[in-house]
Amino acid sequence: MELPNLFFIRGDAGLIENYFDEDEIDRIFLNFSDPWTRQNKPKRRLTYRAFLEKYKVMMKKGSSICFKTDNDDLFDFSLEEFKECGFELTEVTRDLHNSEYEKDNIRTEFEQKFADQGITIKRVVALY
Repeated sequence: MELPNLFFIRGDAGLIENYFDEDEIDRIFLNFSDPWTRQNKPKRRLTYRAFLEKYKVMMKKGSSICFKTDNDDLFDFSLEEFKECGFELTEVTRDLHNSEYEKDNIRTEFEQKFADQGITIKRVVALY
């Protein structure tokens, strides 16, 4: 498929502003990011407020971040960070596969692996 508006970037997320202009992005997907659970590492989380502020510069008004994780602590942390940065939280679920949002969900390989182990998937859509 030719999808001129879809980009995959393998690089340092701390440099994301080098890839996009202001008001260029409609949607960001953050799927199963590293939870950085060790002490003093939360600032490396892709949902940490410094990252969210970078995303907001690149995002169009009305755009969204779709976030999925298997990690409860990361999910709780992320919900608070989204709120602190002025995002409106929608489609919040702590059990995606048994929710109304599953019908539109595309399962990643990681997601299926976790589901097969009985781990529930958490999901939120944060509107800007």
